[in-house]
Amino acid sequence: MRKARKLCKDAKYHVTARANRRELILNTHEIKNLFINTMKRAKKKYKFAITTFCVMGNHIHIMIQPLEKENLYSCLYLDDFKT
Repeated sequence: MRKARKLCKDAKYHVTARANRRELILNTHEIKNLFINTMKRAKKKYKFAITTFCVMGNHIHIMIQPLEKENLYSCLYLDDFKT
C-alpha cells in the first residue's frame, strides 16, 4: 500500500484513478459525461475547486483543491452519487 497523503491547507492535489486491469471503461462520450456530471453533483455537496482534469479511456487525472475545511477524501468519495 502507498503512504497516506499529507494534506496541507490551501494545497492543490494531483489525483489519479485507474480502472481495474486497465480496462477501457471510460471510452465513450456518454460515460465520460456521466463522470463529469457526477463531479458536478459532488461539487454541490462538498466545497472544492477543480483547476483541471482529464478523462482518459481507462483513467482520470484531477487537480483538486479542498476548500473551507473540507477534506480531500470527502471531496472524492463518490458513492453518494451512484446512479
